[in-house]
Amino acid sequence: MVDLGTQNAPEAEKAKIVSMLSERFNDLVMETMIGMASSEQREQINKALDNPEGTEEKLVNIASEIPGLAETAEDSMLKEYELIKHAMNLK
Repeated sequence: MVDLGTQNAPEAEKAKIVSMLSERFNDLVMETMIGMASSEQREQINKALDNPEGTEEKLVNIASEIPGLAETAEDSMLKEYELIKHAMNLK
């Protein structure tokens, strides 16, 4: 949070920021996963999302089968973080 200049912000505001960042990064990972998945894997992802029981485990299993996903998702998150810092006028 220091990187975002929020170290002096009230705890409620910090919690809100963490929640927003977490949601954005989760969306970004899912977008990356879908973008890198084969058509068969995308179908499996859709099925997993349609049935909430065991969704996380199913998605983890699918993700583990996508070569380079972790590295690509990490790169995407780092770029997004830099964009957020820039938008907040931080460097």
